[in-house]
Amino acid sequence: MGGANSKLSRRELIAAALSSLTAAAVGAARAQNPARPGVIFDAPEPYRFVYSELFRGLESGFSGRDPDRFQLRDDASETDLRLWLQSSEIDPVLALGQRSIDAYRRIEPSRPILSALTYLDPDSAPNNGGVSLEFEPDIVIGAIKEFLPSYARVHVVFHPRRDGWLLDRASSSARMFGMRLIESPSTTLSESTANISNVLRLANPRTDVLWLLGRRDGIVNDDTIRTIIARAWRDRFPVFSSSRGLVDRGFLLGGQPDFYEMGRQLAALALRGASEENEPPLEATRRFRTVLNVRTARRLGLSITPQLRSLADVVVGDE
Repeated sequence: MGGANSKLSRRELIAAALSSLTAAAVGAARAQNPARPGVIFDAPEPYRFVYSELFRGLESGFSGRDPDRFQLRDDASETDLRLWLQSSEIDPVLALGQRSIDAYRRIEPSRPILSALTYLDPDSAPNNGGVSLEFEPDIVIGAIKEFLPSYARVHVVFHPRRDGWLLDRASSSARMFGMRLIESPSTTLSESTANISNVLRLANPRTDVLWLLGRRDGIVNDDTIRTIIARAWRDRFPVFSSSRGLVDRGFLLGGQPDFYEMGRQLAALALRGASEENEPPLEATRRFRTVLNVRTARRLGLSITPQLRSLADVVVGDE
């Protein structure tokens, strides 16, 4: 009995020590940046759950330091936003979604900002850091390897200017999982269409996977998507998409962001950036929920075992 009590006491002491360290770290961050973090957001009706989860993550990441909020309601004016920024001593400023970024940029065209819920790249917005909706390449390749362990190559079609920062480290990630990354840089719709066609025509559907990034504007349109789905279905070719909607439409595998974890990741960037004088940090989404289309998996000849289902966070196409 006494041993159990002393063991419990030691646990309590360890917990108290960890709590003290956390409080000290948060206190140091506050001392360096006493202003309150502020969040500009839109939250249209279909996405209320997304924003609710992201705010939960932000609050957790800031360890009780509740961010101030400014919602871009229909009756909110640019003057209202300007007054909020001035009166609330907001720092850092976090913008959720492209509309929030645009509203802030009309007032502060060059001041650094951290963002989420949009696609980001360092070239097009040098003062705009945050968490991009694109997924971290090593997490994507790890998911592909987990679901398709015998596959050896991943073909990725991407825009070199805006997606290059992601692909710079994807090759090493692929090697880490025993796979080879084959890049198809594309700057126009016609170029990407030709590259995708070549992959589907020449690659081996038993060893190769096509990876389509989430940001597709300018290089992939809906006609391209329909062609990919039709040819992948016909030739039994596995396709991973960073867009959940394309898995619903027929791609084998994909993901949707874990928005709670995205909020925590954004808060960590904000706390880190508060003590740095360089460009605002930019990261890809590190946590996402894997989505598996079992109807497509059956078409590809995969065995729909309980183990395969357990690998997916979300299963669609189940009849």
